[in-house]
Amino acid sequence: MVNRKVTVEAHVVIKEMIGLDRKNLRKFDESVRDVSDVVVVVKDRRFYLCKEILAVQSTYFRSILFGNNEEHPEIEFHDIDPEDFQAFLELLHGESSVDDSTVEGILHLAHVYNTPMCVRRCEEFLIEKSKFKLDKKLELSLRYKLENLKPTCISHVTSVADVREIVSAEIREMDLHTSQALLRKLLIICD
Repeated sequence: MVNRKVTVEAHVVIKEMIGLDRKNLRKFDESVRDVSDVVVVVKDRRFYLCKEILAVQSTYFRSILFGNNEEHPEIEFHDIDPEDFQAFLELLHGESSVDDSTVEGILHLAHVYNTPMCVRRCEEFLIEKSKFKLDKKLELSLRYKLENLKPTCISHVTSVADVREIVSAEIREMDLHTSQALLRKLLIICD
């Protein structure tokens, strides 16, 4: 301590970085302009896309692009993140873009744009590969109605501490059925 001030020096080892400088798996920029027939603008970032690919996977895009026979050379979205949209499009085009840093953004867009394939792939990732804690997985399963993930989460509850973790997360979407399943699981654990 010098002059009533403490100086602290810390040595940190970074074991893993998630979501920083994520490399795009597919380009949707000017380089594919010649093979696109619609442009989606997300917060000043332009995505050059094919209407048919969007429409086949998403009823939302089908209704916008083909619903009233109007031409839509450009569509603008202001309330979504361009990086989330990039990862969503990559998944929609067959890339493996789902990881712990992208899954929540992709799920949100898949839910908004009604793309069941993207929802299914995100759910499979959460069940098989995600490193998220149990409470986060359960929260996502409830928010996005992931009916295969929810029982998987409940089956992984093995201790009172697991139940405490879930309850302390104060999951707003917790429904009666899930609450009852957790209570039954707690009773089994305590027996």
